[in-house]
Formats: sequence, C-alpha cells, structure tokens
Amino acid sequence: MLQHVVRDPARWGVDPARIAVFGESRGALISALSAVRARDGGLPLRAQVLVNPA
Repeated sequence: MLQHVVRDPARWGVDPARIAVFGESRGALISALSAVRARDGGLPLRAQVLVNPA
C-alpha cells in the first residue's frame, strides 16, 4: 500500500513531500520495516514516527 501512495500521491489526495509512516508497539516495528523497504526501493519518505517499538 505504501508504494501506491508514494508513487501516485494525487490519486490518494496526499502531499508527496509529507508522506510518513507511524506505528505504536508492534505497529512501530511494521512501520520501521516499511521505511527500510521504502528506502531500499527508492521510495522517499519524509519521516517515521515509532512509539514504543517492539
């Protein structure tokens, strides 16, 4: 899903310069892994917010 938002932000109504991932607890781990995959795939993210990552 993240790649769809990053590659076609207008379709989703988001500002491409402000795309970030957020997660809490296990969701923070998933967000961190998503950010790593995005980086490795050349997808730009503005930030990642990790609250109490597992």
